[in-house]
Amino acid sequence: MLKSKNLKRLNADKLKKVFAIAITLSVFQNFSFSAFPGISMSASQHVSFLKNMDSTLQAKGNSVYQDTTTNLSANIGYLVTFSGGVPAVNTSTTVPASGLVLDARTRTPLSGGTTYYDNSIGIVGALPGPCRAILNANSAVCNFGDPLMQAADGTVTKEVTGSARVFIGICTDKNGANPGDLFEVSFCTPSVRSY
Repeated sequence: MLKSKNLKRLNADKLKKVFAIAITLSVFQNFSFSAFPGISMSASQHVSFLKNMDSTLQAKGNSVYQDTTTNLSANIGYLVTFSGGVPAVNTSTTVPASGLVLDARTRTPLSGGTTYYDNSIGIVGALPGPCRAILNANSAVCNFGDPLMQAADGTVTKEVTGSARVFIGICTDKNGANPGDLFEVSFCTPSVRSY
């Protein structure tokens, strides 16, 4: 609490503000949340609880899925689909891919033991920026700004109009790309096209 000699130094306006803040804080700190039966906590405890909880209800900071079930170490930059939560290299030109292999490693402990996989898969259409993909070996050369479509082997190819296909993104590699290159792509939500 403020000492009486400190109160004398404050003018009337400042004193009103100090008391208003003190009353607000007092009410806020003693307010308990009763929305959940059996849980009683003050507002400050509730805020601390929300900050520290690891909940699936909170928005994730990125759209990268960690997978340890499949060996994708030879497929960095490839598109994947999921079946039962297990990723596999996309083999369709007309069914939209779900993810992109951003990083993939095979791990074997030095002391022996079971080999496991460490894959990072970005969800296509929800990636915050450009990523690297493989340009199909049979694709035409891509330049910055060229539209891209899915190929049947998990790679991407320069878009060719006139047939059913899945538009997947735009080439944003300032140097463009030759067939077989790992190059920069800005992915979008996949869309089926037929014109």
